[in-house]
Amino acid sequence: MLSTTGCIRRPTAVTLLFLVGLLTPLPAQRDSLVGTKSPSTALALSLGATALPYVVNAMANRHGGSGSTELAMFAILAGPAVGHFYAGQPNRALTGMVVRAGLLGATALLAQGDCEGFLCIPPGVIIGGLALTAAMIVDIAAAPGSARKFNSKHARVAIVPLQDGPHTRLGVGMQVRF
Repeated sequence: MLSTTGCIRRPTAVTLLFLVGLLTPLPAQRDSLVGTKSPSTALALSLGATALPYVVNAMANRHGGSGSTELAMFAILAGPAVGHFYAGQPNRALTGMVVRAGLLGATALLAQGDCEGFLCIPPGVIIGGLALTAAMIVDIAAAPGSARKFNSKHARVAIVPLQDGPHTRLGVGMQVRF
């Protein structure tokens, strides 16, 4: 986490900035301010939180540094769940995290095997890696459904400002979401 000079390494700093950004409402998250959750935002958060640590590790490796195991574990375990947390479905998020943690543990146990040769990968690692990847894809793909589920449970009527096409005429309208 800290380098020998006492400064935070660049990949860790980028990840911290990303996580702070998750807590800040963005214009794309305006719907969440009136009580609904955007399915596309849920998908983007799950996908981004899964992909960003891999990108940061790749950049660190490319510039002579070493990748962070902690970032990779975050991407595997928590990344796909971020969209479910955003969508107000923590049970779905935690279930996915537990499933991935179990698959990761099973893959580590199956890493033992008879293997000869320079590039030999035990079959258990290949099977576990495929199962882990499938679990991550399923959780990322289910994030928009969590937002829709939240919206269906929390249907409300809100008074919101309306914009008339490209013109900036504001008015008051009633919008019903479910």
